[in-house]
Amino acid sequence: MNTTIKKKYNAKVLLFGEYTIIDGGSALSVPFSEFSGHWCELEGRSLIPFFNHLKSIKKSNQEKLDSAINNNWTFCSNIPIGYGCGSSGALTAAAYESFFDQEANTLKDEKVALAEIENFFHGQSSGLDPLVSLKNKPILVNDRSISTVGLTSLNMAFFLVDSKRKRKTSDLVKVYNQKKAESATFRENIETLNKHNDQAISALLCGDKSNLLECFRKISQIQWEYFQEMIPDNIKPIWIKGLETKAYYIKLSGAGGGGFFLGIGNYNGESIQLDF
Repeated sequence: MNTTIKKKYNAKVLLFGEYTIIDGGSALSVPFSEFSGHWCELEGRSLIPFFNHLKSIKKSNQEKLDSAINNNWTFCSNIPIGYGCGSSGALTAAAYESFFDQEANTLKDEKVALAEIENFFHGQSSGLDPLVSLKNKPILVNDRSISTVGLTSLNMAFFLVDSKRKRKTSDLVKVYNQKKAESATFRENIETLNKHNDQAISALLCGDKSNLLECFRKISQIQWEYFQEMIPDNIKPIWIKGLETKAYYIKLSGAGGGGFFLGIGNYNGESIQLDF
């Protein structure tokens, strides 16, 4: 039997804040309806280890979990794994909404609850990815606050370029932390990058097209100079061409190293348009 359970949980795209969020910088993440997942009943694709993890969390509904296991619930998804699109976040959001009493009163509380669920996949989750999938709204977060936001239509072409390869975020974060520990110049540029990220987010939220494009260019330039390990060889020619021609700009979307890369401007190559 293959019975679809209707509600879909969308993927996400991190627009701004990769790496700098580790040090308290702002991050803006948006739902991405191009990819999604939903519960379905399908024999032979067991999520029992994940369900057992859910059972170990105090506020889970044991009766609902037992029913899901008995009815061969699994998560049918086209969200690419290892691409930074929140494949585990979408599943986490679905699990939270299906098997937990909705007692959290704030976004912060929900983020904490979601992180505990997603720890099954990542060891230490921030809870941001599943929160975006759960709310299906753009989420702005920093070390002081978290909120849903509305995005102004700027009539600007945001797009995603597929590197055609997966990445392992934990390895790339280790590279970032090592560079930060060993290089004063790298640390200084991270501070500058953090400022550009904040300015880009502010420009996007208030509809300042010109400033957004300039901040995007600055982010692209710094990441090109200091994040080479995070840029796959097949993306490098596209990236540098954008900086040279100024027709478009490319930046990381999340950890880099693989998955999708975020662009803005007039790019004629193969890409996926990103609509807010």
